[in-house]
Amino acid sequence: MTLNDRLGYFRSQFENSERAKDYISGRGLSDSTVDDLSIGYCPEDCHSELTKFANRVIFPIFDLNQEPIAFGGRLLSGEGPKYYNSPTSEVYEKSKVLYNLNAAQDFILKSGHAIVVEGYMDVAMMWNDGFRNVVATCGTAFTRYHLRLLKRFCDSVILVFDGDKAGMQSAEAACNSLSAECFPIHVVTLPSGYDPDDYIKEYGAMDLIGLIRDAKEAKQEVSRKR
Repeated sequence: MTLNDRLGYFRSQFENSERAKDYISGRGLSDSTVDDLSIGYCPEDCHSELTKFANRVIFPIFDLNQEPIAFGGRLLSGEGPKYYNSPTSEVYEKSKVLYNLNAAQDFILKSGHAIVVEGYMDVAMMWNDGFRNVVATCGTAFTRYHLRLLKRFCDSVILVFDGDKAGMQSAEAACNSLSAECFPIHVVTLPSGYDPDDYIKEYGAMDLIGLIRDAKEAKQEVSRKR
């Protein structure tokens, strides 16, 4: 199966799966967000080439020309890693690819900054709430390759990472490792136990916009405690 064949298969399976639709609607994602991000589904009785994606909601990863280059799968139930990514290939290397940059590039260019989050669902939830300049790493650290890619579109980057120890460590590591790049990187550290999805649900999108705006103005890490 080609990557486009897989994309078509995952999309059609989503349309036929009440289970996948219930999961997505339960997370609060609209039909338009599903279509914008081409979210799909891989059933348990899938083609033998796709068994590692079985029983997962699928997040296609595209290049800047809107061509699929890889997939990320979120496990719905059972044993196994919560997320599974396509293996490294000639067109896909996690440390050099940002999820959703294909859709967000024009908005990043217009706004002058990019919002970087940790995961596919973070992007989906923020996109759903009107954040259009948002991208995510594909289960890896934010690297100099990611930053250099974003430099083509914006003047600054804002990291919005989970408000747990791992999230704070990831943000700190990114800032430290990229300091030599001489490019503005600001950090919004969410309250402990919150990811962007949780934060928006409890405090609203406008409150998160405020955190992001403060991060830009302060040009330093911003942490809000509730």
